[in-house]
This record gives sequence, C-alpha cells and structure tokens, in this order.
Amino acid sequence: MIGWFDALLRGATAAPWLQFCAVMIALVSVVSAAISLHRQAQVSDFNSYLLLKDRFSEAWKNYRDAPPDGKDYECVEILNLIEVVCDLYDRRALHGASRAAMRDYIKGLLAGMFANAHVRDLYVKHRTTPDTFAHLHRFAERQHIKGVPGLSAKGG
Repeated sequence: MIGWFDALLRGATAAPWLQFCAVMIALVSVVSAAISLHRQAQVSDFNSYLLLKDRFSEAWKNYRDAPPDGKDYECVEILNLIEVVCDLYDRRALHGASRAAMRDYIKGLLAGMFANAHVRDLYVKHRTTPDTFAHLHRFAERQHIKGVPGLSAKGG
C-alpha cells in the first residue's frame, strides 16, 4: 500500500491512487457495518430486558390478583420465571447495562422472596431434583443471596 503512495508521489498513473481509495472506502464500510451491528445488538439486548421486565410485571399482577388458594401456584410461576432469567444470565444472553440491571433486579427479588419462610418452604417443596431451579440456585450462590435453602452459610 505504501508503494502505491510512493508511486503516486513520483508521478505514476492514477490507478494505484484509485486502488488505495477503493481499499479505504471498503475499510470504512466494514467499520461502519461493525458499528451498526453493535448498536443493533444493544437495541435488541435492551428490548429483551424490557420484555423480561414486562413478564415480571405480568407475573406479579397474576400473583396479586390470584385467589388465596392460587397464590402458591403464582409464586412458583415467579420462581420459574426467575429460573429462566438466571439461565439467560448464566448463558450471557444479556449484555452490558441490561445484564447488570437484570442481575440487580433478580438479586433484590431473591433476597426479598427468600426472607419469607413460606417462599422458602415452597422452594424446597418444588425443588424435587438438583436440576429443578438449578440456575436460580447457582445464581443465588454466586451472588451470595442469603436465605436460599441448601446454600452454604456464605450464600444462604
């Protein structure tokens, strides 16, 4: 590429200069496409975050509106939703600020839920195998959330 520039300065034909310009235009196009893809991924990530927050709003509304004999079912549904989000978190499906915001939301949610003895009892009752709520359990352990049954003293 420098040989083209030297040739141009020595009065060579314009063909090397045009080739250099074409290479630079292609390079700018590639960089522009990469930036565009990055921004598109950020928007998609944020949309996923908003969708998950909407699912939680719906789940909490269902819990609030459930008759007394349906509250336990709705609480377990919330635990199932948390399990899905913890799986997405483990797989790094969320990135950047969306990942951090969802982590903080789930940490606060689990800390509050597991402070309740009835929720702990429901968790134990429905965690019939080590695979049940495995992502939730692993998330709680890594984030040092207290009160989760089956975690070490460090986490629960």
